[in-house]
Amino acid sequence: MLPNAIPLPYMRVWLLGGFRVSIGARTIEDEEWRRRKPASLGQLIVLAPGHRLPRKQAMDLLWPDLGRGAAPENLRRVANAARRFFASTNGSRYLASMIAPDE
Repeated sequence: MLPNAIPLPYMRVWLLGGFRVSIGARTIEDEEWRRRKPASLGQLIVLAPGHRLPRKQAMDLLWPDLGRGAAPENLRRVANAARRFFASTNGSRYLASMIAPDE
């Protein structure tokens, strides 16, 4: 860890028996997600190798029928919604680096 870095709270994720995320002392239950796409994005990131998901792959998985014009804007909106949702648990920093640029 860097000398002045603030440690992230401990994060646990359950995928079986309903999607749940626990960050520090706060647990977010499956039914608390207001929209399904931010939860789906979180699940995809958890399952991705190294917990990093290339943008193109995220768009192809979440919106397979959309063209290249609408999918990037949808991904930005969904990622921002997920960050806002996690912000209530101090977990938004997890998402900051998990959507990788396309390689």
